[in-house]
Amino acid sequence: MQYFIGYTLPKVAREAHEAETKRLAELFSILPLHDRSVPHLTFKAPFEFENINTLTDHLKEFCQTQKAGNIKIDGYIQLHDRTIGWKAVSDKKSILFVRNLIAFINSIPGLPQDDRTNREESLHASVARFLTPEKLAAIWEYLQTVEKPQYQMKLGAISIYHKVADKWEELSVIPVGQ
Repeated sequence: MQYFIGYTLPKVAREAHEAETKRLAELFSILPLHDRSVPHLTFKAPFEFENINTLTDHLKEFCQTQKAGNIKIDGYIQLHDRTIGWKAVSDKKSILFVRNLIAFINSIPGLPQDDRTNREESLHASVARFLTPEKLAAIWEYLQTVEKPQYQMKLGAISIYHKVADKWEELSVIPVGQ
């Protein structure tokens, strides 16, 4: 089964994100991300793993030793010439936590290594993906005319998500620092 590890946006931000992805899908005839996954920040890209219970237990032990920081959603970011997301800005505690988390995950036997370096510096919640250059430019131009998203949140938990049919769903929530 496929899994990934991330942070689910809190309710108010999650609802605003879902509304925005729905609006963008309708306005620009793009993939409706709100139908494909819960709004989130990704820490570990999708991977296959045999024993998710063992991984969950390891992550629980790790997260108990960590301190939760804060994350601020502050406007938009373009990534990989095909994606637009809500830009996440982390404080020092969150940056350290994400670095430590990624290093810990990469040390677990059987998990593929993450090929994205400095992931903590490009955290985002995608609002439009798999875009052509023309769609990217049009959506980016449109987003410059709307109020930019701004939310403060505590990175108090991480989640493991799994793919059910064609949708990513939250499988488990693991508190940080508790």
